[in-house]
Amino acid sequence: WPIPSSLSLSTYQKLVKSSRQAGTSLDTSIEDNGEEVGEGQNYYGLSGLMSRVLNTSGAIQNVDDLTDDEASVSGARPLRPPLPRCVAASNGWVVCALECGSLLRLVSRWNVRRGSSTSSDPWIPLPGAGGDIVHVFVDPTGCHTLLSANNGEAYYLHSSSRAVQKLAGFGPNDTSGLTRGSYVTAVAWDKERGTEGSTKSILLGTNLGELYEYTLISPDATKTESDVTIPLLLHTLNTTQSGTDEMAAVTGLHFERIGSSGMLILIATSGRHKRTRLYTLFSLQIDTVRSLLMDGDSANRSLIELPGSIDFADLRLCNEHFALRTATGIYYGRIDNAAATATSGAGGIIVDAGILPYDIISRSSSSIPVSIALTPHHLITLSESNEVRFINRVAQKVIQKERVDWITSSGHSSGIDESLLSVGELMMDIRRPDQVWLRKGRALVHISSSCEDRDVWKFTLSKCLDMPSFSSLSSPRGGLATAARGSLAIPDLSRQTMSGAPTIPALTEEENALEAMFEHAKTLCTNTTQRAVVTAVRAEYHLVQGRTELAAKYLAQCPPPLAPFPDTSVRLALPMLDIDDPQSYSYSQKAKKSLASSNMALITYLSDKMRVAKMNDDGVVCTMIGAWLAELYLNERERSATSALGLASPRKNARALEASHQFQLNQFLTNHVNSMDAKTIMRILASHDVSANECSSFAASSGDVGTAVNAALSVGSDELNGVRDALRILKDAPFETAEPFYYKYAPALLSRAPTDSCKAFLSCYPQGLSPSKLLPFIMNYESRREERRKTKHLRGKSESKVNEPTEIERLHVEGSKFSADAVEVRIDRMTLTQAESFIDDDSAVIKYLEGVIKIGCRSSAIYTYLVSLYAKMEDEEPLFRFLAIHVPAAATALEANKKILLSMEGNRFPTDSVSSPLDMSFALRTVLGTGRHFRSAIKLYMGFGMRQQAVELALKVDPSLARELARESVDHDEQKRLWLMIARNAAAGVDNRGGRDVVTNVVSVLRDCGPEVLSIEDVLPFLPDFAQIDQIKDEICDALTSYSSKIEGFLKEMNECDQTCDGLREEIRRLSTHRMQMKADARCAITGIQVLDAAEPFYVFPSGYVILESALKNEVLPFLNEKQRDRVTELEKTLSELRREAIATKAGAVEDQIDTFQSELDGLIAAECPLTGSMMVESIDRGFEDCVEADGSGFDAGPIAFTDSNVSTGQSRLFDGKIE
Repeated sequence: WPIPSSLSLSTYQKLVKSSRQAGTSLDTSIEDNGEEVGEGQNYYGLSGLMSRVLNTSGAIQNVDDLTDDEASVSGARPLRPPLPRCVAASNGWVVCALECGSLLRLVSRWNVRRGSSTSSDPWIPLPGAGGDIVHVFVDPTGCHTLLSANNGEAYYLHSSSRAVQKLAGFGPNDTSGLTRGSYVTAVAWDKERGTEGSTKSILLGTNLGELYEYTLISPDATKTESDVTIPLLLHTLNTTQSGTDEMAAVTGLHFERIGSSGMLILIATSGRHKRTRLYTLFSLQIDTVRSLLMDGDSANRSLIELPGSIDFADLRLCNEHFALRTATGIYYGRIDNAAATATSGAGGIIVDAGILPYDIISRSSSSIPVSIALTPHHLITLSESNEVRFINRVAQKVIQKERVDWITSSGHSSGIDESLLSVGELMMDIRRPDQVWLRKGRALVHISSSCEDRDVWKFTLSKCLDMPSFSSLSSPRGGLATAARGSLAIPDLSRQTMSGAPTIPALTEEENALEAMFEHAKTLCTNTTQRAVVTAVRAEYHLVQGRTELAAKYLAQCPPPLAPFPDTSVRLALPMLDIDDPQSYSYSQKAKKSLASSNMALITYLSDKMRVAKMNDDGVVCTMIGAWLAELYLNERERSATSALGLASPRKNARALEASHQFQLNQFLTNHVNSMDAKTIMRILASHDVSANECSSFAASSGDVGTAVNAALSVGSDELNGVRDALRILKDAPFETAEPFYYKYAPALLSRAPTDSCKAFLSCYPQGLSPSKLLPFIMNYESRREERRKTKHLRGKSESKVNEPTEIERLHVEGSKFSADAVEVRIDRMTLTQAESFIDDDSAVIKYLEGVIKIGCRSSAIYTYLVSLYAKMEDEEPLFRFLAIHVPAAATALEANKKILLSMEGNRFPTDSVSSPLDMSFALRTVLGTGRHFRSAIKLYMGFGMRQQAVELALKVDPSLARELARESVDHDEQKRLWLMIARNAAAGVDNRGGRDVVTNVVSVLRDCGPEVLSIEDVLPFLPDFAQIDQIKDEICDALTSYSSKIEGFLKEMNECDQTCDGLREEIRRLSTHRMQMKADARCAITGIQVLDAAEPFYVFPSGYVILESALKNEVLPFLNEKQRDRVTELEKTLSELRREAIATKAGAVEDQIDTFQSELDGLIAAECPLTGSMMVESIDRGFEDCVEADGSGFDAGPIAFTDSNVSTGQSRLFDGKIE
């Protein structure tokens, strides 16, 4: 990075000329004494040159690299090295301001990554003459450069521009903008919103403690309303706590956004003989620097005043860490956005703050470093003696120091090394704070980090060990705490919280802080070895503190070489076995007491180990550890219950402890049911005092449904809950597995909880639970219920109250022992089915059967049994409602019966007949056998189509129902027969009181049925011989009137028949002499052959078409049905045989038969013309066929005689080829 010590005369003259031209455009001139001429100028962008300035090789010396002696000979001008804070780095770019004599100020900009500038010329002259450049600032993008002069002027250079622009509002001659006598000493960039075209709003600090808002805009960018082009004063930091003015310069500025609507500002001020201060302002509701600085009420403010004074207090930031160079030490801290709350105050956002004294940095000297820098994990200081020190922030000690021997690129004529005349400085890349540069004079050194975080975890862990709570505990053997300070090659086990593991007690605030430090040390580790060491030390710390469960959790994460499983498990188990081994509890009495009082530490350790084995699918380890954990859980529950008996309130504490351990045991068994051997766990549970409910839950989870249901039903204290648990187990299990157990335990389930059981059975029906297989158990339950009902009915109520068994006596179990105040019950597999437990529910089974039928069950046995249950009920309504749904209507049944009879005649079974799973014959017998529910019997009779029997039964029960059934009949004869039955019953069902009631009842029947069904003469036989004519006078008159009307109708019909017969006779007479004409050369309309030349019969139709018999047959046969086609074939065969017989015998009777069969054949094939009749309409969807149109289609030949009467019906007569 050698900056030449001088410029050649040509280069110098060219740059001076460019500077003069820029000054002329600004109405300024350059005098030899450096004074400016002109006032009130406007400073805008200037053109300039920029070229390469980085000469990495240094092998070729040009005129710009001459020494002072050489330069004096050649006329070159000396180039001074950059002043302190006149070089800035950002985003890989380095920008510096230099001076060449008293007339020329230059800016150089180059890329340190590529080792080149943006052009061939590295020098950009500043316009005109002005103050000395004292500060250079570059934004995070590396595109915007701000240069500050000590006379208040400010210049702007954009990366895309080749000229430096003087900014308005800066300088002694500008009335608006900066205060006269002030200049920019610090800049806070907007890292989030700044772009290459605009920096957006930035914050400027001055030497007078003023804060301004400003915006830098690229010459090519468009200005917006929010841009601040004239510095806007926001706040002045110029008073002390006593209220006096101090005028300290702003030496550091930083602002960042908190969340989506908050803002934080850090401001550092210092000066000679002035206090060094750090201001903190933040708000969660304000997101602009202007509002935060000008609104003092809503912002949280704090001020930290540090001892001593310093010329320039550098404020450095790297990520969330910051450092401030002060007179007594380095003030450091961390910005914690998560800790910022509305009421925490401004100081709440700065955490882990403190001062690192200089005497700790350098024990030999406590001088103030000339510059500092900050990296993610270290502080870097530079002393006046060119010594660079690297300080770890956690350990707060120097971990490395280097002395830099500067090599000058050129010497002065006086022979004095210019590196001895300048002060070095550390520079940080504002975009990449981890990039640190060391500059002194013309030399630039890059401080590169080589795994700077490799030992940070060790320092953090050492800080944890040095805390009083841990270091006060001494171990004669050192333990893992001593081993943690070394280097161990240990693999890592990731830390995860296992579901179902014991709950770790809550930590105190101090312990939480130490846990966070341990966790932070673990996050700083870069490999598994380091993380294993941190975990091991963490476990030892909690162990010696007596937090054995948390220590066991971390011991489980340690790899086997550091914490072998056998040694660790025995170590945690020995104190519980009253074996005193100080090494097992690390010589800590707290650890000894905790391990001797509970097995929870060992349970925690084994639980984590089992989780790892489960993840690795290690069945052997899971089985071994699972059995051990089951024993430990059971032992812990029993021990806690025993110890609770000695407390002041044993019942309450015992219940709480039992519930807690019960929950832990159930959770453990549930989470690891598939990883352990079910039989082994069941044997362990059986060896302890474990309830059947616990056994059932684990058995169900493990898939042993039979054992689970058996265990659930074994709960004798609460039979209903036992059944519900059993049903829940069956429901949760896969149906294929649970189905056999539904049938096996159906008797016990129904007898104990029939309602719940039937609901469960019904819910499983869609999955395939067969009602037919459950039917025997349902019938058994109903039979037992009937027997108990009969027995209870026979027993008197008083006797039942005296002899009713007590609650204990209801449970009859073999092997039980009874006493006055206690009962000992022994339940095993044999006695389970013998226990007397029965709940009488008369609706559960019926609801189940109704439900399966409604869902779609078609089993005849289910229908039949449901009907039998309905028949036993006193209320007929359920039975009648069921039959109304499933018994077909009378009309449907009659139609089905007719179809059956017709199909039986044809030896075929009907496929569409009415079929129902209900056995109506059995239902009818069952209902009639009860001697009640006659309405249901009538419904069944109607289902069979036996209306007469239904009416007969209805006459005995409800005569009005009988009349309604008779009225519904559609057959007149049946209707008349039924009404005669009703009339006979009406005549015979009353007392004979002079025959008046008989006549009245019979007459009412006549009125109900109507005159169309019965008349007075039909019921006269039912009337008494001594009945008076006056009682039936009206009916007789109506009958006579009806007869007269019928006679007139019959006469009218006879006249119509006579007229029809006369017309038929006339038509027959006319047809006997009917004649048709046909040409002698007529051709067949289908084949085109002349019909008279063809040796076969032909047909002449009234439409005029002539068709040969064979052609007509081929045309007509496709349109005949199968039966007609068979008949045509049969007739042809018969006619052929008869013709041969007629030729042989010449008998007249054969001729008559031939005419008869021929007429039938003509009716089949020549019923209509195929070209003009219905066949032509039916063949409209067929394609056209090629045909030859025959000539001479007229019919002008001599008359041909036809004597067949079929011509009158539209049929033609078969012609034998003779012309009359």
